[in-house]
Amino acid sequence: MDEEQIRSRIKSWVAAQNADDLDAIINAYSPDGCRVHNGVPVCGREQLRKTYAGVWNVLTHRTMKMQNLLVCGNTAVMEYTEDVTHAGTGGSTYGEIAGSG
Repeated sequence: MDEEQIRSRIKSWVAAQNADDLDAIINAYSPDGCRVHNGVPVCGREQLRKTYAGVWNVLTHRTMKMQNLLVCGNTAVMEYTEDVTHAGTGGSTYGEIAGSG
């Protein structure tokens, strides 16, 4: 993939996040693709699906906005803001997500 293709895929991924389209999000990753959050990598579509599904049970009504995107070779790093509603407490690959309140 060239840089423009990567940027296009990331924009589609953000749109899928905002549409709650889990299949589109997972399919935006290569089969062995990784997401790294707070230094913790989650790799492979099966693990990514499990992680997203767990987080989405707790963090609902999500709205993501991309702030910056850096592409270097086949790696993309995105800075974003996300407004969410904490619907409860739950665990994820990244640790426990505490409820708000």
